[in-house]
Amino acid sequence: MFAIKKNKNKILQYLIAILLFDVIVVVIFENIFENIFASIPYYRLAIIAFTFLFFLPELLFGKIKLNFKRISNEGLFVFLWGAFSVIELIFGIVKGNPKVYIIADFVYILFGGYLYLIIGNKMKINSLTSQNLESFTAWFLILIYLLLFFSFTISEVFFIVLLSLLYLFLIQKKYKLLLVALIPFFIQITNSNRALLICFLTLVLLFGTYKLSLYLKKQDRLLLITFLLLFIVFFYEEILTILFGFIPKNTQLYYRFQQLLEIINLGVDFNNPYHISIAQRLVEAKLVLQLWLSDFWPFIFGSGLGGVIDGALFIDPSVTKTALLGSKSVHNIHLLPFALIHKYGLLGLIIFGMLLVEFYNSINYIIKKATNTVFVFWNLVFVLLFIYSLPAASFLWTTPLFWIALVMKKRTRYE
Repeated sequence: MFAIKKNKNKILQYLIAILLFDVIVVVIFENIFENIFASIPYYRLAIIAFTFLFFLPELLFGKIKLNFKRISNEGLFVFLWGAFSVIELIFGIVKGNPKVYIIADFVYILFGGYLYLIIGNKMKINSLTSQNLESFTAWFLILIYLLLFFSFTISEVFFIVLLSLLYLFLIQKKYKLLLVALIPFFIQITNSNRALLICFLTLVLLFGTYKLSLYLKKQDRLLLITFLLLFIVFFYEEILTILFGFIPKNTQLYYRFQQLLEIINLGVDFNNPYHISIAQRLVEAKLVLQLWLSDFWPFIFGSGLGGVIDGALFIDPSVTKTALLGSKSVHNIHLLPFALIHKYGLLGLIIFGMLLVEFYNSINYIIKKATNTVFVFWNLVFVLLFIYSLPAASFLWTTPLFWIALVMKKRTRYE
């Protein structure tokens, strides 16, 4: 089915290493913290520290070359996000935002720039071949099965990697591998959230579009995609109801879907604890918009890095109880566009717009008849990370895999 060989590619070695390290960190924190959500800042710090040390030799040995004359779209995106973060760092300090949050926000983006430069300059693309990816797949699937067998908690970022591999198995018609990979995914999805299921449905939609692209011209593909999107928009309730019938009862996913269908049919009841996760996001969005439109400076710069909102205005106690600095200084905004507006204001909308452009470009690369499986893999990782982060914003820029995918999805690396 596949050959188990030593993988010499640094990036794929990192994915295996971080999977094992992630599991160890989660086990430790599950035994330290009563509420696992309270451990998230420390968990992210541990992941960043490990990643920094893993790629540190690449920084120490050799020179970093910056070429602004031939900067890619991805490079421009990282540069602007970094430049905006410097501006928002100053704005956050002037506003007197909590120092720990200012530092954390800036470190995440600084670390992302570090990863982008290191991998973009040091990693040789010719060492990342389809053979390397096959070897990685073997080790990755074995580890996933072992970890699930011993009931370890696996972070969902690794199931995004698994989904990206699933897509490759589909287009390569490797159906035995597809079945092997589907089993751990379906085990995970029953106790997961809606975002991971949406990622799976996105993969199915992309594969269907890819297959049709083999037989249709560009204009016909665009017409078909438009029709499918309109069909989903007008019949989303019926589609969700059908999907709901296939979800096992008494699972986390069943509860989430039941909640969603009830909200679609009856609307959001802000006093109903059953609706609290979605209602909380709507409350956050409303508060962010109020702050954003309150004055000229917030409109341009938002609240700056380290910006907080008084949790007394929130309705979800799990958000306020797990806030690092207490309920009066809640830092996390869930919905991605509103999280960026909160931190960056109008500059945040520019960042989100550039993310949408990168998302669109990656979708185009995936559904076209691209022959390089590595190129398709990394573009799909980027697309799924973006979708997963829409309802959980901080997942995007705090995840090293996002910055790695941003480098590895560049078309110029494969030409």
